[in-house]
Amino acid sequence: MKKHNFLFLLLTIFLAMFVLASCGENTDNNTDSNIPDNTPTDISYFDFILLEDNTYSICYGDMECLNNIVIPSTYREKPISSIMMGGFAECTNLKTIKIPDTVKSIGLGAFYNCTNLTSIEIPDGLTEIESYSFYDCKSLKEIIIPNGVTQISGDTFHGCTSLTNVILPNDVTRIGDNAFYGCSDLANIDIPSKVTYVGDMAFYNCSNLNNIEIPSGVTSINQHAFHG
Repeated sequence: MKKHNFLFLLLTIFLAMFVLASCGENTDNNTDSNIPDNTPTDISYFDFILLEDNTYSICYGDMECLNNIVIPSTYREKPISSIMMGGFAECTNLKTIKIPDTVKSIGLGAFYNCTNLTSIEIPDGLTEIESYSFYDCKSLKEIIIPNGVTQISGDTFHGCTSLTNVILPNDVTRIGDNAFYGCSDLANIDIPSKVTYVGDMAFYNCSNLNNIEIPSGVTSINQHAFHG
């Protein structure tokens, strides 16, 4: 990874830890981790920030993260529209998470280094997944990205070494630098026909990638995009 990307990552980690330490409206802690599959996790586990559009952004408020989380769709009768930068970063106990239909954006480094995360349910209404969102989620095996997302940002799935199945939406036009860097178990991926740009080292060291078709509309494949 290039030097400027490395420095950016360090800054991201620092900012994520700052957000986790200080974000939003704190609530009382709750230590009961026996949460039914589709029941929203008690709001006492989270912190919230009220945004200018009168919706809330959410982050995890307890460093002893639960194994399974169902993010609530509302807080104080207002929709939860985003997962904030670093919102669940370093939640190494986290195994599964369900995101509600109200969420439109997953912030920078939101699930950074959630090393035991195996499953995530992403809503159809999501439109943005920012860089480093699933960086080093080494246990994540499969992800389905909804149709509203139009680009795979840089380093989104960097280091997801167990990722075997990725479904990209038809409207994706851009796959960013290092997007799938080091996804060594990834064997097949369908690149949508609208993609025009494949970034630097986008599939670098995807050593099991043995079947890939480049759409005719791709105008830029950057350095080492499929190296290794």
